[in-house]
Amino acid sequence: MDSKNRHWGGKPVHTASSDKRRDIIISMIPASKRILDVACGDGATLSRITAEEKHGVDINAENVRAARKHGIKAVQRDVDEGLPYREGYFDIVITEGLIQHLYSPETLVDEIARVLRPGGLYIGSMTNNYHLWHRVMYLLGKPQDSFLFRNRAWQITSSFFTLNGFRDVLSKRFEIVTCTAKPGRFSSILPSLFGWDIVWKARKLGPQERKTSL
Repeated sequence: MDSKNRHWGGKPVHTASSDKRRDIIISMIPASKRILDVACGDGATLSRITAEEKHGVDINAENVRAARKHGIKAVQRDVDEGLPYREGYFDIVITEGLIQHLYSPETLVDEIARVLRPGGLYIGSMTNNYHLWHRVMYLLGKPQDSFLFRNRAWQITSSFFTLNGFRDVLSKRFEIVTCTAKPGRFSSILPSLFGWDIVWKARKLGPQERKTSL
């Protein structure tokens, strides 16, 4: 399977939701010195962000070329193989709709924690598999395009992909600033059932803070 076919990106299932998700992510990102977008696509998100250095990683060579045209320092890499950066290099790392597509999502979360400086921010989103619409389609035996990747179905029963489950994953490595599910009608009332995406902002703890929290 070539890298283009393995690339997580493609035709979005919910275009309006994807646009809203990007707007939400961008609104959460402060100006910074160094920022990394993991699975940066063509650089559309980074091109709207203020930073001295903008870095991107993507598995798709065509996307990497497009991102470079935006002035982004983009490299081609399968993130399941790790991130090609030194420890503590970035102020902010973002992932947009990526986590649920990985073979080992917790490994990437560990890698993000590694390349962030103490106090750095991890901001991201992923599809909420437990949205009511996804649950109904799955039970009817009609998983949508977003349920399939690399010829396998998402593990919809995995607690990793629930709102509370992902909060637990983040809290092992970061201080959670916010982690909820949105956008969507009624998402403010029952986010896990009506929010299209899980979105979060988390801060990497420094060594002394980690000792205090133990």
